[in-house]
Amino acid sequence: MTATTATRARFSLRGEARAQLARELAEMYETASISDVAAARSLRDGTVKRLLVEAGAVIRSPGGSRVRRRPVKRDPARAELARALVEEYDAGATTRGLAVGHGLARGTVRRLLREGGVVMRPSVPPKNGGRSRCRSAAEAAARAALARDLTESYDAGASIRELVESRGLAFGTVQRLLREGGAVMRPPGSTRRPNAY
Repeated sequence: MTATTATRARFSLRGEARAQLARELAEMYETASISDVAAARSLRDGTVKRLLVEAGAVIRSPGGSRVRRRPVKRDPARAELARALVEEYDAGATTRGLAVGHGLARGTVRRLLREGGVVMRPSVPPKNGGRSRCRSAAEAAARAALARDLTESYDAGASIRELVESRGLAFGTVQRLLREGGAVMRPPGSTRRPNAY
């Protein structure tokens, strides 16, 4: 078995075998650096670091002391916030929604969820053509109203160019708003309504 195959086999460990490897690496890490442990076990530094974190080892700063530091006690308010976030996330809330609702950064929300033992759901691409942005309810309502207005004008026969010039918006923005408003796009250069075909 080549070194690459061995590395992949170790990296793909799951369950108790992975936990055992993580504990062994943590023991080695008490007297060595991450790079030394990685070299000794034919693993990548990132893989070793990930397994050390799983084993509960405190990661030292580069060149830091080799003495294990005691873990910092967690603030009870932080633990309560993490529990609240976990409940909302399990009920279907998104990390973006939790961040906006609690006034936190998304990275902080994800960190607190992981501390609460959550296995993160895969992110879903936004439905609006690949763009995603947090908006307040007022901004979302104003955008929806603008999309409806543009769609009505477009369905009445206005071209995208005419809408761009009359509203002072970028061409791509008008196209995006028309899609959000449910407009059926006409072929370029056509001024006929789509149901006239």
